[in-house]
Amino acid sequence: MIDITGSSDALGPTPMAVEGPARDGPFVLRGRRMRAAGTEYGGLQRADSGDAVVMESCASTAPPADYVRVDPGLLTRSWTDGGTQRTWTALELPVLVWECDGARPATLAWRSPVGAGATIERIGDNDCAVFLEDGSRNRFVAQGGVLAPELGDGAVQFQFCHTGTARLVALAAVDDADQHRTLDRLARRGISGFATQRAQYAAHLAALGTRVRTPEPDIDRAFGWAALRWGEAAAWDGVPSEVPFVAAAPGALGRLREAAALLQMRSIELLGPDPARAGGVLADGEYGLFGLQPDATNAMLVLEPRLPDAWPTMALDRFRAGSALVDVEVRRRPSATVVALRVRSGGPLGVAVGLPEAVATHVDLDDVLMAATRAHFEARHEHKLVFHHDG
Repeated sequence: MIDITGSSDALGPTPMAVEGPARDGPFVLRGRRMRAAGTEYGGLQRADSGDAVVMESCASTAPPADYVRVDPGLLTRSWTDGGTQRTWTALELPVLVWECDGARPATLAWRSPVGAGATIERIGDNDCAVFLEDGSRNRFVAQGGVLAPELGDGAVQFQFCHTGTARLVALAAVDDADQHRTLDRLARRGISGFATQRAQYAAHLAALGTRVRTPEPDIDRAFGWAALRWGEAAAWDGVPSEVPFVAAAPGALGRLREAAALLQMRSIELLGPDPARAGGVLADGEYGLFGLQPDATNAMLVLEPRLPDAWPTMALDRFRAGSALVDVEVRRRPSATVVALRVRSGGPLGVAVGLPEAVATHVDLDDVLMAATRAHFEARHEHKLVFHHDG
């Protein structure tokens, strides 16, 4: 038997949460080894671990949700007359948790494809293991209701009838050893431990990952979501952890505003599994707005910030350039543009800083007049560049 009791309140809300009235739109939740998908109205519809389908054709007799909140790795659905349902994926392990808290009785039904040669083992009244012919296995454990499996037609048909507070935990493993490792982690950390790890991951990215700070908070949040999705894709899909460099192109601000609007609409384009969209948002922020151009050949970071006309300031925190971690802040003055650069850790770092258009008449680096309108120097700690221009 697996103990799936305990609180998952540690998930909690995050600064990147998106919420609003439920719509008939899709959602995707990702862990490094489990992905869940469904709709805001109907809830969970499918769960996958790698290329293997763990749950499909999921359906609930509960009415469509009225309100939805999407946090990293967590979907919360609620009803105006009471009741809450949450679906979340563990960060590292192939574990999916579905739970509800409400007075109305309901049934969650799903199909788990198994193919030929599969067997079912009932470990307890609400604990069922499905052994597949290829050696992989799925495990479903329920609390607060009755779990009923039935094998047939190349799949196990499940029904989970519940009332009030209930929880379903689905585990997927590629072999017996993988299952034992997962069960051991679950036994040691419990549901609350997995929930805490998931919440800490989002908080870690917000506090320690690369981020932009602009006068438009929706852009900042869209960049944060993109950083989260890119990190997940690096673990799930094996994409490089480095954001692919693209030459700064016109329209970066417009594309960032489009991404912010997609996030506000809870669009699957930004919240979904495709890492290309996330990489594009990060590239528009890092390379489009700040004109960053890592020059590995010369071990140099080229910086040509493009401060939008309507913005008085913008900043990029914790950008990684080689072994260095760099902060950049750009501020507008009546007749100058000020660029503050800080090497947070690592370095020293060769830096070339200029404005993309030839508008600067001269530049001061740390209060020293430079001979050209671009500054080339070795950054070690904190530096201030003032680009003077007419008007």
